Amino acid sequence: MSHYADEPYSVYRERVVKARKAHQCSACGWSIQPGDYYANVATVFDGKAETIKRCGSCQTTHKHLRKLCCDEDMWPDEKLGCGLAYENEWGGEPPEDIAVLPFLSGEDRSTLLAPKEHPHD
Repeated sequence: MSHYADEPYSVYRERVVKARKAHQCSACGWSIQPGDYYANVATVFDGKAETIKRCGSCQTTHKHLRKLCCDEDMWPDEKLGCGLAYENEWGGEPPEDIAVLPFLSGEDRSTLLAPKEHPHD
């Protein structure tokens, strides 16, 4: 789920966007449908550019893992798939709010990243 990096990304741009066409989550393979919100991550590392798309569940998981990576040399794998189980890497079960993420519907995944409505709007 995470790894030690010898050096930081040259470029790391992460933004939440609304899909205009269908995409596939780079981490779990979930189908991101038009109208769904997802994270679009652009990176450049060692001269190689890459674009990663993460559904709401995977983006929420990635953000959770970033909080756990206390060491500035450690970073979650962008596609969340380096082969280590959460329990092995972090010494326990994931919190319930993280454990349920893979089981959310597409609409619920999108809602995780949707802009919050302001009560005064």
